[in-house]
Amino acid sequence: MKECSTSIQSVMTAYVEAFSHDPAAASLFYGEPVLIVTPTQVITLSRRADVKALLDKTLTDLKSLGYSHTQVAKHHTRMLNSNSALYEVVAERIKGDGTIMERSGFTYCLHKGKEGWQIYNLITTDLDRLMC
Repeated sequence: MKECSTSIQSVMTAYVEAFSHDPAAASLFYGEPVLIVTPTQVITLSRRADVKALLDKTLTDLKSLGYSHTQVAKHHTRMLNSNSALYEVVAERIKGDGTIMERSGFTYCLHKGKEGWQIYNLITTDLDRLMC
C-alpha cells in the first residue's frame, strides 16, 4: 500500500499545482459526480464542467485578494482499501508578495478506477481535526 500512498501524493501535488493556475486542468483530477462539503453547504457536482466552473470561480475570488499559489504545509494519506483513500492536507494559500493569506484544512476522498486516482469528495476540515 506504500506505492498507493506515493501515487496519491503525486496526484495531489499535481492537483495543487494545477489548481493554482488552471481550473480546467485541475478539474481533470475529479471523478464524476463530486460531493463538496463546507461548513455552510453541501454541493453535488454531477459533471466535470460543473467542477471546472466552481474551481474557476474560487480561483478568481482568491486572485482578487492577491492570491498567487498554494503550498502544502502538511499532509497525511490513509488507505481505506486497495482502491480508496483519504488524503488530509493543510494548505497554505500564498499571496504574490510571499505572505500566507490563509491556512486551510481539507480532506479528500479518492478512488482508483480505470482513469487512476481521482477525487470524489472534498470536505473543508478544521485544522485541529486533521490527522496530519
